[in-house]
Amino acid sequence: MSQLPDGGPAFPIINTPDTMREWEGMSLEDYFAGQIVTGYLGSYGDAPFPEEHERAWLAGSVYGLAGAMLAERKRRIEARGEAQTAIAIENERRRTVLKEECLDLWVSFQREQISLDDAWAQYELRSKEATR
Repeated sequence: MSQLPDGGPAFPIINTPDTMREWEGMSLEDYFAGQIVTGYLGSYGDAPFPEEHERAWLAGSVYGLAGAMLAERKRRIEARGEAQTAIAIENERRRTVLKEECLDLWVSFQREQISLDDAWAQYELRSKEATR
């Protein structure tokens, strides 16, 4: 993900030898601001277009909202990453427990304390429990 304060390109172009371009397209911030201003001006209906002093205020306002949207987007992406990390840690813990239980079953089978069918049945049961 882009570390640019403007969110990086909204519609990035992949540069290849066939499509060498210097322009990356509008920024995500520009795109958000454009969407906001379109909605705002669309709500005007038949009212006259904003005066010059209102246009400056409108431009600053829509870019302020676009900046807030980028900040919220960044926060959500970071939170999603933290949640995915926690899930990965829990999945690894479950795999480790399952491996240990599988090894215990194998040792029991090798010592002829349980049959192969019983060991397999216990393994399947524990696998289902570990993946819940």
